[in-house]
Amino acid sequence: MSTGDFHGGDTHSGSFHDSGGGDFFGGGDFIDFGGGSDYYDSYSDPYGRPPSVGGKIVSAVPFAMMGTFTITLVSLEIFSSSFSSINIINLCLFCAGIVLLCFGMKDYARTSALGSIRRGKIPKYNGDVRHGRPTDDALCDGRSWAVEDKNCYLISFFDSDFGTDNAEKVYDTMKRTPGIIWMNLFVWAGAVIAFIISHIFCYELIIPYFERAVMSDQAFAFIDALTFYLPSILVLLCGAACFFIVRVRDNILHKCAIRIVKDNEAVEERKEAEDYIAGQLGKKWYYNNCPNCGAHAQETQSACTVCGSSLEVLSFNDSYPGAVHRLASKPATDLPEDLSHINLI
Repeated sequence: MSTGDFHGGDTHSGSFHDSGGGDFFGGGDFIDFGGGSDYYDSYSDPYGRPPSVGGKIVSAVPFAMMGTFTITLVSLEIFSSSFSSINIINLCLFCAGIVLLCFGMKDYARTSALGSIRRGKIPKYNGDVRHGRPTDDALCDGRSWAVEDKNCYLISFFDSDFGTDNAEKVYDTMKRTPGIIWMNLFVWAGAVIAFIISHIFCYELIIPYFERAVMSDQAFAFIDALTFYLPSILVLLCGAACFFIVRVRDNILHKCAIRIVKDNEAVEERKEAEDYIAGQLGKKWYYNNCPNCGAHAQETQSACTVCGSSLEVLSFNDSYPGAVHRLASKPATDLPEDLSHINLI
């Protein structure tokens, strides 16, 4: 691994210097990464719709990264003698990290709306976040749904009745949880690319400083291996972070979806009850003037605002048609159509 005695004057020599293109992976055999042609067959929209072209392009990025990585390292190993080589250990680390990244990003499109929600805006192009398919016992408010005993959900932001409220609740959930969970997944992809590229020259740039340093053979051996394997280790960590963060994000959104659907169902039930009560009250007649104090009553009033007496007509024996009225509906308040009308931040 190295030469020189402890605290001696001899220098060390790194074990991973490229020898000039030589053997690749020990025997020159090319390792096939497989591809990913069956990926799109596994993608499915909650309502059976095919994936959009944009979603296919976005989801294909990690697979393109894997192919580029393979071609780049093979080319540099064969045609260049100035860069560090690759062995089976860091190859496995690189591949494992990229595979985890691919599985983390393959469904990027289904939660891409979170980027707009995080900025306090209604998404313009992707109107929901979703995962899985609904079952027969799924909770549903008409547009959004959630399966209580399974991590499957859909939260709609283009719902005319609850879209804005849904966005606000998702926004509040995002603000209460660590920001790393909601980072754009392409941040992890960019980090993976950067660490893959750094492997090409990182070792040859850093290890000469330690080769000239005075240290024990054991310490140099550790630094030598760490310097060589560090980029591949970081690629694995970034891929694993992307993979597990997507799962954590789905768990959080699933719980949020259950709460959203239950709240929306409660609002619908309250609205139905209010409509029923309003319908029953609309069948009754009320005096134009209070029978107790004679104060004039508005068409929306069922009780006198002066003395508090009821204006309801119990019998027409003492009244005539021109002196009574039915309750008029109160004007409804329009709900905002998007989050730009609301100060979310």
